Amino acid sequence: MYLIVTASSDAYIQNKIIGNKFRTSDANTGRAGTLDLFKLYGESVLPEDETVPGTYALDVDSNGTPETAIELSRILIKFDYDKLQEQTNKTLDINSDNFKAYLSLKSVSAGQFTPKDFTVDVVPLAQKFDEGIGKDVISFQDLDACNFVTASHDGAVVNAWNAIGAGQLGVLGAENLDAFNRADFGAGEVSVVASQNFKEGGEDLNIDVTHLVSASLAGQLDNHGFRISFNPTQETDSKTRFVKRFSSRHASDPYARPSLNVVWDDTILDNSENSLFDYENTLYFQNYVRGSEANLKIGATTYSGDDCFRLVLSNGLFAVTASASSVSDNTTNTARPGLYKASFTVNSNDNSSIRTGDKVSDFAIKSGSLDLTTEWQLNDGSLTFFTGSITLKNSDRGHADFTSRDPDLTVLNLRNEYKKSDTARIRVFGRDITTEFKEKYGTIPQRRKSVIYDEVYFGVVDNLSGDVAIPINQAQNGTRLSTDSQGMFFDLDMDNLVAGRNYHFMFSISERGTETIVTQKEVSFRVV
Repeated sequence: MYLIVTASSDAYIQNKIIGNKFRTSDANTGRAGTLDLFKLYGESVLPEDETVPGTYALDVDSNGTPETAIELSRILIKFDYDKLQEQTNKTLDINSDNFKAYLSLKSVSAGQFTPKDFTVDVVPLAQKFDEGIGKDVISFQDLDACNFVTASHDGAVVNAWNAIGAGQLGVLGAENLDAFNRADFGAGEVSVVASQNFKEGGEDLNIDVTHLVSASLAGQLDNHGFRISFNPTQETDSKTRFVKRFSSRHASDPYARPSLNVVWDDTILDNSENSLFDYENTLYFQNYVRGSEANLKIGATTYSGDDCFRLVLSNGLFAVTASASSVSDNTTNTARPGLYKASFTVNSNDNSSIRTGDKVSDFAIKSGSLDLTTEWQLNDGSLTFFTGSITLKNSDRGHADFTSRDPDLTVLNLRNEYKKSDTARIRVFGRDITTEFKEKYGTIPQRRKSVIYDEVYFGVVDNLSGDVAIPINQAQNGTRLSTDSQGMFFDLDMDNLVAGRNYHFMFSISERGTETIVTQKEVSFRVV
């Protein structure tokens, strides 16, 4: 699954000096189109009222009077985790190595100078902030919370930062903090700071914040958002860094807005159409009640959990039995309603008899295939509640052939329009053009089965702009196609996409060491 979570609030807080007269520490930028990160050292004259040395008014010559100004900004951003929290009871396991969350901010370049070779830190906020409605990023005259001094307000009550600039950092669990830089999530106290180095300065921000998101989903860390800043050394040295800009959630380009890109492996790989000798095969069983997923119920007994019934595969005298269990690949380890799986292996050198004179090994060697009846039964064998069939085949064998097949894919059930609230299950039909070209056809029409390609990944592209709305994700199987007894499919959450835009799919097929890209611009859909 690839899920794009958009920001629910963002702003940057700053204490820039205007006209060498006053700091704009109480200004708000909540509705600005950019999120600006800067640090100015000695670029302005200190205002007359700043007579006491401090963090941003430095007494460099140690004469007791500050004479050097530091002007600084930090970015605040928050994402709601409601949809992610729902998924922890379904297909998301936050403890899996395949679960990743990346904070993504797009760089903005309008011809201005951009600093180079700097590091940005991301830390979780310890208190909430209000975005505000400020837009003025020139003279900073829009007043509202949040700003460099205050985080939020509840009516007439103003909630100030514990240290200006959301500057009070400490260990998770301590009081009177603005953000956390260390925490103990059960394996000892560790740093929770996520960092990225910008060597050239124009790069996008793309930081792995999996540990912070998973801690929030596990209830170990309240989700108040993130603070993004230069690292502490670069905030306090004697170098000016002006200005690194990112698009805010109010930017006109929807693909430039901040996002939290969350990926995990929810792939179902059912081997009904590609079962092999000598390798483990997995078959899934799905139960629906009036169109909704529900655990299997026979009489007064509901079946769920480990080894709750069995799968028997047979042909003649030969039979193999496998235990069937509920699928529970999620954080809460709860069974997914009505979904079960069983795994089995049949070896090609098995000498078990099928009938007089025929063994399993004979079929594997002579014909290279063996048909098996599949029976899903109660554990005591007293009732078979579903019967099907599969064909076991040998793996691709022969003289060295390092070329891949010639794959082609077609989307079967795509609608013209989808709502943002829809989650569509898209069916994909696979073909091998090279094999089809070699086939001989008669006059009788034939129904062709889909070719099953084991590693297929999808992406989504905006028809008009060419922007990749959902990238192909292979590392975590985030956009890998699933398989079942009908072929290949994937689920697409339309909330990932922008309403009013048209899209098409691209596919990556990894086969025999070769990657083939298939793009279907002629088959498109619209999100409304």
